[in-house]
Amino acid sequence: MRRLVIAAVIVLCGGSVDARPLYLQIYQRTFPLDGGQKSKCNICHFGDSKQHRNGYGKRFEAKLSGKNVKDAEEIRRILLELGPNRVRPQD
Repeated sequence: MRRLVIAAVIVLCGGSVDARPLYLQIYQRTFPLDGGQKSKCNICHFGDSKQHRNGYGKRFEAKLSGKNVKDAEEIRRILLELGPNRVRPQD
């Protein structure tokens, strides 16, 4: 029983991570030759914590219709509007 409770706590608390792999996948498909290198998390983030967003990440977040958007068309539309991030890691 104790293991079940611990597992439930881990699952419920684990949702606080802000990783959005869908955003990165759509960015990579939208801008495949971005600087000749494979794009990573530093497109929108800087530093060790993924809670730190650079200027591009802040502009992207501001245009989203909500938190953890899963609508690929909305994400792609916003990325096309912003264009590729040319300044890294902090802008």
